[in-house]
Amino acid sequence: MIQSKYRRAPRSVKRYKLLVRDNDGSLREIKPTDTFWYLLYIKDPPCNNRMAKLFRLRFRLPYNEFMTLVSELKGHDLLELLIFYYIDVV
Repeated sequence: MIQSKYRRAPRSVKRYKLLVRDNDGSLREIKPTDTFWYLLYIKDPPCNNRMAKLFRLRFRLPYNEFMTLVSELKGHDLLELLIFYYIDVV
């Protein structure tokens, strides 16, 4: 195996903040409540059989089971640890 004399520098990745515009036109950092996922599934849960079926087909889990899983995960110690180290889990 041939080894190179030059060592390649590690690549860095910049993480840019996601921004949205307020009603007055000023920029602000996006919140989890601004996402399409939150608006579609958390704020307005599936209310009829068609939407519930669509949720199940997309995520392979009934909506009621999803909400049960969310409530169990909110009380788990690992989630608190991830939040402490500011890993994006929202």
